[in-house]
Amino acid sequence: MSNKARAIALADLTTLAVRTNDFDRANALVEKAVDVTARTETRIARHRLLTLAATLTTSSDPGATCGLREHIVSTLRR
Repeated sequence: MSNKARAIALADLTTLAVRTNDFDRANALVEKAVDVTARTETRIARHRLLTLAATLTTSSDPGATCGLREHIVSTLRR
């Protein structure tokens, strides 16, 4: 699997973990997803992660999602 495909897969897995309220898994995945996305400059993965971050602002559990959102935004909005 190429690194760009890996970035997209990790972004999707992170999104899935958030949608299923598995925030422990999402936190474990987001670090790798953001890292690979930034290194490979994968626009699709970047867009998906930033879209995820935008949806986290309206989350019903802001305590669980604030760290995820901040990590995504602070790394990918540079």
